[in-house]
Amino acid sequence: MGTMIPDFRGHTIFTVRMDFRVLLYTEENWEFQLSGDTYLTNPRVGTVLIEGQEELTEDVPPELKRLIGQQISSVLVSAAGDLAINIGDTQLSVRADPNYEAWELGGPKGVIILCGPGGELTTWGPRV
Repeated sequence: MGTMIPDFRGHTIFTVRMDFRVLLYTEENWEFQLSGDTYLTNPRVGTVLIEGQEELTEDVPPELKRLIGQQISSVLVSAAGDLAINIGDTQLSVRADPNYEAWELGGPKGVIILCGPGGELTTWGPRV
């Protein structure tokens, strides 16, 4: 049974922040919290692991900063719970983790889609 992931095509990245996670915010009021090992892949840098920060900051690596103002082309979740977000020529990917929550999507009206330990997806909301 697959969890329905909303169609994020055309959603625009409004800002990117970091702490120990990568945090993406869209103009459509969605928040992507990427807590697991987050990889960025594009033609300029190949594939790189984004290193977490000690505290919340908007001072993010240049390749993440480039995503601001760009549109999401797709958000994909594998059967194992791995997440891929495609934005322009860049993909952000997070693998499910056996022991930790790897990622969470938070949306309007309290919608939450969470990838728990072992890749198990849980969905809450929307609140009416």
